[in-house]
Amino acid sequence: MDLVALNVSVVDTHQRFVNSLGPDDFQVYENGVPRDLAFFGTAAVPVDVVLLLDISASMRDKMEIIADAAVGFVRALRPGDRAAVIGFADRFRVLQPMTADLDHVEHAVRQAQASGMTALYDALYIAANELVRERRTFDDLRRQALLVLTDGRDTASLTAEHDALTAIRRAGVPVYTISPEQRLLLSQRVLLGGRPAWEAPFMLRSLAQDTGGRVFFLEDLKRLAGVYAEIAAEIAHQYTLAFEPDDRRWGARFRQILVRVVSHPDAIVRARRGYDPRLESR
Repeated sequence: MDLVALNVSVVDTHQRFVNSLGPDDFQVYENGVPRDLAFFGTAAVPVDVVLLLDISASMRDKMEIIADAAVGFVRALRPGDRAAVIGFADRFRVLQPMTADLDHVEHAVRQAQASGMTALYDALYIAANELVRERRTFDDLRRQALLVLTDGRDTASLTAEHDALTAIRRAGVPVYTISPEQRLLLSQRVLLGGRPAWEAPFMLRSLAQDTGGRVFFLEDLKRLAGVYAEIAAEIAHQYTLAFEPDDRRWGARFRQILVRVVSHPDAIVRARRGYDPRLESR
């Protein structure tokens, strides 16, 4: 098997980024067994980001705020970073393929129009496979991330939830999920399509935590610009680690991953929690 790559965020107990770490500061465990690092990269490694935007009718009155906040994120990217924009309503639309021309990315965000239902699982599936395809296309090392903005209520997908989440795990990238209105849904437990709406925030939280990303539930959409800025800062400060897995010991079943910073035992580390060798693709 090829190397297993990890995007790793490290903060202290005050949520400040821990910078200037080296390979000797990290220890990676696979199913509890220490693994030697085969690669170590700092924040200087360029980033590919997919912005996944809910442009269904339920987001129509929020689109101006969403566009302003997303453009702020794009402008925080660095020279050499790239981004793509995928919108989803009744179906997904690639509004801007992956590009280093960030003016084109901004234009795609500004042109997004909201209408229709919400095919969230279809969009997750497509975005995950887009990131895998991009990784196979480029020989140079690039970090990747997926940012998902949605109210979380899938009402139109042809893709099953399980298949969408499997594709995300296969991509092996941190997922940052942002959702307005979820506290209201949690309190009401509204039924949508025969399923309780409180399942949506649970899925978004699990998706972020399992992949080493973060989840943001917003009662006030005016906070969105600050959330995008917070995510941009985290991505810019991440480390890239990679190790060679031991195929002889565990075969093809799911393997847990734990990353520790041995030089800062109180540090908070965010990285994906595991991987399935049958899905891993590099």
